[in-house]
Amino acid sequence: MKTNLTVVTFLFLCLCFYNTLAQNYKPFPESNAFWVEQHGWLQSGLCGFEYHNCTDPVYFGNDITINSLVYHTLMYRQVCSAEYVGGPPPPPPPCVWMSYYNVPPVIFAYIRQDSVARKVFIYDAANNQDTLLYDFNLSAGSPLPQTYNNPMYPNVIVSSIDSILLIDGYHMRYNLGIGSTIDSASIIEGIGSTFGLIAPLVPPFENGDALLCFSKNNFTIYPNAPVACDLTVGIPSKENEQLLSIYPNPANDFVYIRNVTSPIKVTVLSSYGTVVYQTSIEKDAIINLSKWADGVYLVTAASDKHFISQRVIKY
Repeated sequence: MKTNLTVVTFLFLCLCFYNTLAQNYKPFPESNAFWVEQHGWLQSGLCGFEYHNCTDPVYFGNDITINSLVYHTLMYRQVCSAEYVGGPPPPPPPCVWMSYYNVPPVIFAYIRQDSVARKVFIYDAANNQDTLLYDFNLSAGSPLPQTYNNPMYPNVIVSSIDSILLIDGYHMRYNLGIGSTIDSASIIEGIGSTFGLIAPLVPPFENGDALLCFSKNNFTIYPNAPVACDLTVGIPSKENEQLLSIYPNPANDFVYIRNVTSPIKVTVLSSYGTVVYQTSIEKDAIINLSKWADGVYLVTAASDKHFISQRVIKY
C-alpha cells in the first residue's frame, strides 16, 4: 500500500507540474521584441555556384487593418554574403572568394494573434486571406496542423512535447519530425519556430533556415545561452562583415574560424537551441566535428565588438 501511495503521489505531482506549465501560456509578443534569423541557399551565379547566407533582424512596425482585421506589421532587413563554392579556391578572375551585400528594410509579414485560442495568424497576400501560422494546442504523435509554414501537411508530426526554461520562465516546446535524418525543428510558445518565424518546415536541401535569437524588452530570451542578440546586426560596416568567417559548409570533420583579430567566444548550438560546445580562442581556430552526430548546428563567434553566426550541416 505504501508503494502504491508513493506512485500515486509522484504521478499527481507530475500532473500538477505539467498543468502549471500549460496554464502559464506565453503569448506572442506584440511590441518591444525582435527576432534575428539566418537563411542560406545554394544558387548558380556568374562564377558558378555560390552559397548565399543572410542574417535578418525582424522587428515590429506600425499596425495595419486588412479585411477588417488588425495586424502587426513585421519589418526586416538583411546583411548577406555570397561564398564561391564552384570549385577549389581561389575562384577564377574576376570572381572573388566572398562578396557581401545588404538588403534595406522591407515588410516581412503581417501577423495577429488570438491569445485565448492560443493561435497566431498571418495575412496571406497571395490569397488575400487570414491564415493560421501557429497553433499551440498540439498533441504528441499528431500531425502539425495545416499552417502557412507547413507545406508538407500532414507529414510533419509532433514527435514530443516538453518545456524549455528561458530567462522569462518556462515555455512549452513542441518538437517536430519533418522527415529528415539530419535536422529537426521545434515550435516554442511565445517565440515561434526554430527555423524562423515564417520559414517553411521542410528538410534542408542545399538550403537552411534558423532562428538565431529572440529578444524581448531588451533581454535575450532565446536561446538560454551567452549569445548576442543585436537588432543592428543587419547594418554592419564592411570592416565588421569581413572580420570573421566560418567555413566550410556542409562540413564533415572540421570547421575553420579565420581572421580572428581579438579574443572571441565560440558557441555551438543544436537545432533545438541546446549548447553542445563552447570555447574561447585568441586566433584562427579549428573545431573538430568528427565525433558529433550528423545534423545541423549553429556556430556563433562573438567578441566585444563583433558577432557572426552560421548554420553548419555536419554529414
